[in-house]
Amino acid sequence: MPPNLTGYYRFVSQKNLEDYLQALNINLALRKIALLLKPDKEIDHRGNHMTVKTLSTFRNYVLEFEVGVEFEEDLGIVDGRKCQTIVTWEEEQLVCVQKGEVPNRGWRHWLEGETLYLEPESNKSPETPKEHERWEEDRAASGHLQGEPDPPTRAGSRGCCFLCGQQGALLSAAGARDPSNSFILSPAPPTHTHQFPDQMLSLPRPYSSFNSNWSTHPRMEQMVTGGR
Repeated sequence: MPPNLTGYYRFVSQKNLEDYLQALNINLALRKIALLLKPDKEIDHRGNHMTVKTLSTFRNYVLEFEVGVEFEEDLGIVDGRKCQTIVTWEEEQLVCVQKGEVPNRGWRHWLEGETLYLEPESNKSPETPKEHERWEEDRAASGHLQGEPDPPTRAGSRGCCFLCGQQGALLSAAGARDPSNSFILSPAPPTHTHQFPDQMLSLPRPYSSFNSNWSTHPRMEQMVTGGR
């Protein structure tokens, strides 16, 4: 019997992500941002109906589906493509196949204890190392999904830098209960900055095209671009 994946999972690690993004022809600017993010996962699993939320301070992505039923998936926020997607169980692994412009694309999720794993797949050579991502379940944050009292949000607190996860930075995460408020300015000044390759900074405002919130927070944009 397949496991129930309901829970809130804190990001732990990833490896070989850049190889996977290159295989999908993701542009340099987006690859660099993706490598710096530490997204959490929130899964609501009820019978054959699943909602998988990937939550980050850059952008959130929600995937809702019925297991075994094909649907059209809009991957616009990832790479601008659409595909026909079907998700099924292979023993205890949740396997996704995405049919579209990029052949052999998809992913698989599985649990080992309280650790959630993700292995994306793409049309790449056998020599390319496989990409893995790993999350640990946050039991306190998972409680509200099981009908327990909501955990307190972290909105307005001095949270983590959205680029590297350091504490006490300019931005704070909204927490598990309100992912729609991912962009929150803290009253505290920035404690550190980030430097990016010149070729990334020379692109014409790459960040503003990904989320309209960038243009409304000049201090955020200044932090990302190093003040240029």
